[in-house]
Order: sequence, then C-alpha cells, then structure tokens
Amino acid sequence: MRVRNRQLQPCGCHSLERSNHLFYVLDQSIGAARCAWRFVDLVGRLGLTGVEPNFILSRFVPGHPITEDQLSHTLAKAIHTRIPRDEKVLDRVQLSAQDLWQVAPNSPLAKSIEDLARRLEVGDEAAEGEAQNSLVSRLLNVIGARS
Repeated sequence: MRVRNRQLQPCGCHSLERSNHLFYVLDQSIGAARCAWRFVDLVGRLGLTGVEPNFILSRFVPGHPITEDQLSHTLAKAIHTRIPRDEKVLDRVQLSAQDLWQVAPNSPLAKSIEDLARRLEVGDEAAEGEAQNSLVSRLLNVIGARS
C-alpha cells in the first residue's frame, strides 16, 4: 500500500481479490490479537469483496493464559488452523538437516501442517474426509509422511 495525500491507495489488491484464501498468522499474545484486529479493519476498509481473512494460530500451547477462545472472541471469527508449538521437534529438524517428515512424521506439528494442506486442497467442508487420489495425498505418500 502506498499513502498518497493521507489516503490509502490500494496497491496489488487485485491479487487479494483473486485469491481463494487470505491467512493471517498470529500467536497467543495480546499484541498479536491487536495487530490481527487492525488487519481485519484494514481488509474491511479496502472494500475487498469475496475475501475474508482466516487466522492461523501458530506456536499454539493449550495451557497458555491467552486461549484460542479468547482470541476467537476478540477477532469475532473462529481460528482456522492451530499449529502447535514443538521446539524439541524443530530443534531436531535443524540439527539433523532433514525435513519435518523425516525427523518426526507422526508429530502433532507435522499432522497439523498436513491437515492445513488437506483443508486448502479439498475445502473446509470436506476436510474430514480426505480424497485418496488428491494431490496432497500423493505428495504426502511420496515424501513418506503417511503410513
């Protein structure tokens, strides 16, 4: 976005209007919730039609004082996806110089990323029933992420 004469001038909004999904990644903090709320406001002021932001809660910790429900209430929208915090697995990935599916294919972190990929491919309505011949299924089979 460029600011001209103190007015917001959309710059590249055509790509947002043509997108199927618009994600905002946040963590469990008050600052992240405030920034996400400002993002929702910005999207509304831009007048984008057919695009609604979805939220990905990254580094999710179930026992955190700021809960998913509190964030959903603040944003007036459900959290689309939770990516769990798993520092030990990520450390092992970095130290071994291998990818997540080689180091911890059955970890909650890997499963949440696979779930997000499936939901993006087949749509949120069909996320429960995975299509066996889908691109994501074939990709996961190739990299050995599925048993």
